Formats: sequence, structure tokens, C-alpha cells
Amino acid sequence: MSEERFARNGSPLEGKRIPHDWKAMDHTAKRVCLVRNGWAADFYEASRLLALHAQAAVQGRKAKEHRRRLAMARWEN
Repeated sequence: MSEERFARNGSPLEGKRIPHDWKAMDHTAKRVCLVRNGWAADFYEASRLLALHAQAAVQGRKAKEHRRRLAMARWEN
């Protein structure tokens, strides 16, 4: 079984192992997890890391969608 890791380019959490129940956690639990793992010094920094990670994820999805639309436009011509 391979370990799941954060893989978004530009994310401050990139390459770190994802906790097994990450998707089930709410925002507060994710902040606690970041502090307990030592990835953030306090809850403010944990919130900041989550926001930067979300920003990187959104940018990655937008870039992927843009590449897909370009490929479809080239195919249609």
C-alpha cells in the first residue's frame, strides 16, 4: 500500500503524508492536526497553511481545466 501525500505544486504541505482521516476532519481538527504534527507553530499559522494549500489546489485545478480546454479546442479544429 502506498502512502498518500499532499501533491499540489506550490502547497506548503507538498510531500507531507496525509493523515488517514483528513477528509473527515473539519477545519478546527485540521488545524489541531497541523500543530500536533509540528507543521505549524500555532493555530493562526495552521489556518494560514490551510489557506495556502487550498489556494494551490484551486490554481492546480484551474490550470488543469485550462489545458483540457485547449486540447479540446485543438482537436475540434
